[in-house]
Amino acid sequence: MSLLSEKENNANLPLAGTSIDTASSRDYEIGSQQAVVDSPQFRNRVFIGVGTNLGNKEQNLNRAMEEIRKIAKVLVCSPVYETEPIGLADQPLFYNQVIEIRTALTPEKLLVALKTIERKMGRVPTIRNGPRIIDCDILYYKDIIVETETLVIPHPRAAERAFVLVPLANIAPEFLDPIQKKSIQQLVKELPEEDKRKVKQIVPTLQYS
Repeated sequence: MSLLSEKENNANLPLAGTSIDTASSRDYEIGSQQAVVDSPQFRNRVFIGVGTNLGNKEQNLNRAMEEIRKIAKVLVCSPVYETEPIGLADQPLFYNQVIEIRTALTPEKLLVALKTIERKMGRVPTIRNGPRIIDCDILYYKDIIVETETLVIPHPRAAERAFVLVPLANIAPEFLDPIQKKSIQQLVKELPEEDKRKVKQIVPTLQYS
């Protein structure tokens, strides 16, 4: 989650992206695997939640964006929101954002790629709901439902978290939660007003070219 006051240097935050390189493909190392980013294969619509509350949060979001663009085509990012922590109150406020991507990676391989990005950026295991330098979560992968030992899609409690729904509604209000059978816009309307007040927009939305 993330909530914070507006800053004068918000220009450093990832307001928008650029289209991925015009080259037809790019290899990205994922442990012993390789994900090939090939433009004709960008077919799976996915929403990624990105959050940070340690270090330079602006730089963390920017770097995460750069890394995600190596493994997927980024279409648009939500505004950046400052949100309050959930579960463990005694920690810094978060910066949160939702990114819409297209990818040829399966949900499982995308999870591996995102966890690799987290490790590359210095995230280490900590207490549940504790502070983190970066968090990259698969919120929705098309309209599929996945439940395995290592992966749950939609992300658990995504349909009731203001720090997920408010940014997502900004870029995809019409998207239907496959479990709730409701649009993101409708889910936002059903949130408690108190929860929505804890999610403060600090940077506007810009489209990726």
